[in-house]
Amino acid sequence: VDVDVFAPTAERRARFRARHRVPEDRLLVLGLGLVLRRKGVEDFVGAARQIDAEFFWAGKSFPFPVVFSPSMRWAIRTAPRNVHFVGILDHPDGVAEACAAADVFLFPSFEENQGIVILEAAAAGLPLVLRRIGCYEEWIRPDDNALAFTDRPGLAESLRAVASDAALRTRLANAARKMADEHRLERVGARLRAIYESVARR
Repeated sequence: VDVDVFAPTAERRARFRARHRVPEDRLLVLGLGLVLRRKGVEDFVGAARQIDAEFFWAGKSFPFPVVFSPSMRWAIRTAPRNVHFVGILDHPDGVAEACAAADVFLFPSFEENQGIVILEAAAAGLPLVLRRIGCYEEWIRPDDNALAFTDRPGLAESLRAVASDAALRTRLANAARKMADEHRLERVGARLRAIYESVARR
């Protein structure tokens, strides 16, 4: 991740919130990714029914019925008024603005290769709430740099915790920034170069 691109600013936060009419004191929960069932969109909508906050999902939607299951279509059509699907955001400023405007990053995906959007949100200093899946095991430390859940009750419990505890949000955000820094482009590039050079020498 390019940590400089996603560094949050007050201007970015203000622009996104003004555009979408979200007051500064209103909790904003952000999700990023394609609007696919495997991304956990149904759970994202379900969480919005239980948590008093604005829920924004940014990402491409596909035409019906290509990848939409009936249950996901129903979840989106009946989503409460605090759920907002805002489509694709111009990269990188659009995503960076959304991250700067948010207070919590919720990513309920069931399956990922890595989850680059997690690093983008972490670089923006967002507390992370993630589903516990295998590909995160080497770099996501539950209750340290993220809160991890396995089911819908756990999701709601994690969100309530970060929504009600400013100190917890700060602790998670600081740990997320540190984790993003470990995955910054320069460091990953240096590690990859060392691997290629080691192989070439053999």
